[in-house]
Amino acid sequence: MKKDTIEFATVAEYHSIRMPDGVPSGVPVRVVLMWEPVAATADRLKDLFASLTEGLTDADLTRFPLRTD
Repeated sequence: MKKDTIEFATVAEYHSIRMPDGVPSGVPVRVVLMWEPVAATADRLKDLFASLTEGLTDADLTRFPLRTD
């Protein structure tokens, strides 16, 4: 199955991003996020780790198991 691919840059606001107009409404999308690292503090790291699984299902979490080595 052919998939259309685009790359774009945006700024997340309140954990939301706006999709470009070329992405049709109602179609499944795959999203890969990349961002500049922020200064690591104990409180900030706790917040980041806590939000990593936000919105994921059990199936998502078992599909990509965490490495323990």
